[in-house]
Amino acid sequence: MTAARAGRRRWNQRFADGALEDDYQRRAAEAGQAQFRVVAAIALALWLAMYALDRQTAGSDDNLHRLLLLRYAVATPIGVLAAALGWLPIQRFQHLRPALAVALVAAYIGTPIAMALTVPEPAAFDAYSMVPAILASVVAACGLFALWGVRWDVIGLGVLPAVTVGWLAIVRRYPTADDATSIVSTVLAVVAAGLVAWWIDGARREAFVAARRVEEEEARSQTLIENMLPAPIAAQLKAGVTPIAEQVADATVLFGDLVGFTPLAAELAPTEVVATLDELFTELDEIAQRHGVEKIQTIGDAYMAVCGAPTPRVDHAAAVAEMALEMRDLVAGRAFAGGRRLELRIGMHSGPLVAGVIGKKKFVYDLWGDTVNTASRMESHGVPGKVHVTAAVRARLDGRYQLVPRGPQAIKGKGEMETWLLERRSD
Repeated sequence: MTAARAGRRRWNQRFADGALEDDYQRRAAEAGQAQFRVVAAIALALWLAMYALDRQTAGSDDNLHRLLLLRYAVATPIGVLAAALGWLPIQRFQHLRPALAVALVAAYIGTPIAMALTVPEPAAFDAYSMVPAILASVVAACGLFALWGVRWDVIGLGVLPAVTVGWLAIVRRYPTADDATSIVSTVLAVVAAGLVAWWIDGARREAFVAARRVEEEEARSQTLIENMLPAPIAAQLKAGVTPIAEQVADATVLFGDLVGFTPLAAELAPTEVVATLDELFTELDEIAQRHGVEKIQTIGDAYMAVCGAPTPRVDHAAAVAEMALEMRDLVAGRAFAGGRRLELRIGMHSGPLVAGVIGKKKFVYDLWGDTVNTASRMESHGVPGKVHVTAAVRARLDGRYQLVPRGPQAIKGKGEMETWLLERRSD
C-alpha cells in the first residue's frame, strides 16, 4: 500500500494503517532524538531550579522537607532517566517511549499538585504559587510529546481530566475568591498546549507522508532502471558516472533464437504474440537470475545474455552453460499456442569484449567486439534444439560437460571453425 493511500488519519492523528504508524513513530523518534535531549535537559534543569519556589511556598522547614521529597525523590529520578535515555540508540527503548512520556507527565504535572495537597500547614501555603509550576509542567510535557512523536491524544484524554480534578482538590483545600479563574486558566493552558501538540503532530505527519511518497517514487524509478540495466551499471548512473564503458578481459556471451516462431506469430493475434513471448522470456529471465547471468536484451524472438560482465566471474562459461541447457529443455518441453512445438537454437562464445551504456533518454547496456559477433554466429549456424559452442567455451568448461564435436564448420565472416554441441553435464 502506498503512503498516499495509507496516509488517512484518525481523529487522534494516528494513521489508519498500522505499518505506516509504526514507521512514523520510528522515524519521529530518530529525527526528534536530538531535540528531545535538549528539551529533557532544560526541563530537568528548570525542575531542579524550582527549589527557590519551594522555599517561598513552604512556610516551614517541615513543609519544605516534604516538598523537596516530592520534587527530588519522586519526579527528579524520572527526569534524569528520560534525559539519560535520550543518549542511547533509539532502537533500545523505542517501545518504552509512550510509557516514559506518561511517567514524565505524571511526575512533572502531578508533583506540584501533590505538593499542594500534602502540605500539612494550609495557612502557610499559597495555592496560587503553584500556578507557574503547573503551567510550566504542562507546556514542558506537551513539548516532550510533540518533539518525541508520542500520541498527543494522551494529553487531552489523560492530562486534562487529571489536572482539572487535581486543581479542584487544591482550591477546595485552599478556597479563595479567584478559584474559578484559577481552574479556567489552568485548564485552558492544558487545552492550548494539547492543541499545539496536535498541530505539530499533524504537520509532521503530513511531511512524513510527503517524504514517503518521494521515497516510493525514487524506489519505483530505481527499480525501473535496475530492470533495464545491470545493478552495478544502474548504481553508476545514479552516482552520475558518465560515460560508462569498460574493457572486459573474459566473459561468455549467449544468443538464443526461437526457431519457428515467426510463422506461428503470423497465425496469432497481436496480444497472443506478446503474451507468449512475455511468458517465455520472463521464465528465461528467472533462469538467468538463478545462474547469475545478465540478460542484455531481447530482439524479436531472440534472447541475448552475458556472464562475466559487468561483474567479473571466474566460472562464467559454466554459468552460461547451465543456463543454456535449462533454456533448451524449457522450450523443448513447452507446448505453445495451438499445441505447436518449437525449439530454441543457442550459441555461445567466450573471450574479451567491450561493454558500456549508450543513449541519453533510453539507456541501453550493450556489448561489442568479436566475442559478441562469434556468439551470434554460433547461434545462427547452430542446430535447433541444441547448444552450439566454440573451442574457447569448450576449454573453459574443462571436461565438466559432455560435448559432441561437429567438426570444421564454415562460419560466416570467420571461415572454418571447430565447434561442438553442448549436451549435458558430465556425471
